Amino acid sequence: MSRPAYVVSFRGFPACPCLAEWFPVFEAVAILRGIVRESFDIAQLIGGAVESAGTHSEGGAFDVWQHDPETQRLGREMGAATFNRVTGSFADNKHSHGVLVGCPHNGPARYQIGALELGFNGLGTAGRGGLDTGPGPRKLRTWREGIAWGLEQIERHDMANVWDERLPEYDENSKTDSRRASVLLAGAHDRAGDAKRHAKEAHQLARANASAIAELSALVRELIEKEK
Repeated sequence: MSRPAYVVSFRGFPACPCLAEWFPVFEAVAILRGIVRESFDIAQLIGGAVESAGTHSEGGAFDVWQHDPETQRLGREMGAATFNRVTGSFADNKHSHGVLVGCPHNGPARYQIGALELGFNGLGTAGRGGLDTGPGPRKLRTWREGIAWGLEQIERHDMANVWDERLPEYDENSKTDSRRASVLLAGAHDRAGDAKRHAKEAHQLARANASAIAELSALVRELIEKEK
């Protein structure tokens, strides 16, 4: 399938810049909550899987192999209409499917956001083929608000952001600017004020350059290992 001009490379998968900016924060919060130990297992970002019925063709949608209720809940809390696909035709292809709210690239899948808000599962005609059985919420924040919310969750774990030159430069094929930056999370109970300020800085960095935050989850894992 041909790819839109705005596509970036995210961990070897084609993605829209919104998804590449949002996913590392989603994953970092999942690690802190114990939903995943190291990372989510990505099945598809932009792609043409037949079972997806075109919903991944332009961006703003993701599939991960994890399909537990907490993955579904966190996706929704962070501004993605997230559904577990585990029954029927998905019985041999179990995964979670999500669509970013407010992403300008999610056109083919946008109807699923509205379907969830009305209490449906995003399948079938207009996404209303069945009732949603997943955890709340159903009225969702936007993906950008989700990033800010996710960084607040990290702050509430009493961690401060410490800047360091840790991220690699990105090559031209990533379609993002090469730059060096880093966010290293460290435990600091006595630095709550600094944590809030640095969380805002991390959010601004994410908005300015999706690639610059793409290693956030790896750095969180490094911190967790150091604190063991």
